[in-house]
Amino acid sequence: MISSTSRLVDVEERILKAKACLKLAGWLRRDFSDWNPESTVFKMLADFDMTESTSISKGGNNKNINCKQNLGSIIEEIVGTTTKLSSRICPTMGKSWISYASWCFKQAGGSLPVQSETTLDSCLFSPILVPEILPERFRLTKDEFQRIKSLLLCLLQDKIDVEGFIDEQEEGSSWHDSAEHSSTDNPLQKLVLHVVNIIETAAGAPGAENSGGERLSAVVSSQLRICLLNANFGLGESDIVSVLDEFVDIWWSLRRRRVSLFGHAAHGYIRYLSYSSSHLGHSQMPGSENDTFKQKTGSYTLRATLYILHILLNYGVELKDNLESSLLVVPLLPWQEVTPQLFARLSSHPEQVIRKQLEGLLIMLAKNSPCSIVYPTLVDVNAYEEKPSEELHHVLGCL
Repeated sequence: MISSTSRLVDVEERILKAKACLKLAGWLRRDFSDWNPESTVFKMLADFDMTESTSISKGGNNKNINCKQNLGSIIEEIVGTTTKLSSRICPTMGKSWISYASWCFKQAGGSLPVQSETTLDSCLFSPILVPEILPERFRLTKDEFQRIKSLLLCLLQDKIDVEGFIDEQEEGSSWHDSAEHSSTDNPLQKLVLHVVNIIETAAGAPGAENSGGERLSAVVSSQLRICLLNANFGLGESDIVSVLDEFVDIWWSLRRRRVSLFGHAAHGYIRYLSYSSSHLGHSQMPGSENDTFKQKTGSYTLRATLYILHILLNYGVELKDNLESSLLVVPLLPWQEVTPQLFARLSSHPEQVIRKQLEGLLIMLAKNSPCSIVYPTLVDVNAYEEKPSEELHHVLGCL
């Protein structure tokens, strides 16, 4: 049997290692105006290469990892790696999870609307980040490109001679590089590239809260509709209905990959809320140190809750499958602090999926702590001159 002393030593060792990982990540992120970290970073990279050489070929990408111009990306990948390792080494340490979530959120934010310099587009050496850093989240896959081409060929087969359509995308590594093919005289090839460009650009659109009240899928569908009708192939509204739905499906696939890091960030914030709520529940002893701890934890808890809400409101449709199950187990106490924000978008958010998720959170609050939402519910109900929204009516019915 393992003694309680051995278990305690093991726990303390894990906490120490997890804190060391976070310390390293913080050190790498500091301002290096008085010192160049290049030599140290590349020594660390060499250590990764020695210890993970087998795994790199399976999940990572070891091309050009010694190029000096990649220093910023290498530092960012080491920071992400050590931060995630911290959450794995000591999964009950809340600081590890909020640090991991913050790194994911920063990387996700740097992916929209265009990729920033410090945003990773693939893993250079660290397989542990492969689930987060999807290599094809900025562009369509080869299969998706082929699907677009096939759909357009099928759509136009009775209107033009498609025999001259050369399968250029099979040649070379940059098979769907729009810049490379922009000078083509083939009208069908131009249309394919135009559709691809619309889909790839729209995949980097800001979140739903910045869409001007329009559903993102409707905006993309409208852009594609105009593209097809203006393509001088004699297409009418009835011709393009089915293919528009197919193109929007392709866009959704890319969009989900593009914002997937927000899902990992939400997971990290939710894990933080779970562990911080548990620790607060066990910290009931009075005293200045304990009060300071509670105040600091409360600040981080509010921050994590607001980040989860931001992700839900902006990317909840794309991340629906991941967020739905996670929101069912998130501690409810932190949501009481942001009930005004929940009610603010309950009836007005453009996406029904999001309105239903907000409704679900408020219903759980109504059942767990009805006093916390009675007043804002009645205020919202009385603000309506006509019948309240369906979602608000459901929340009211639980009180």
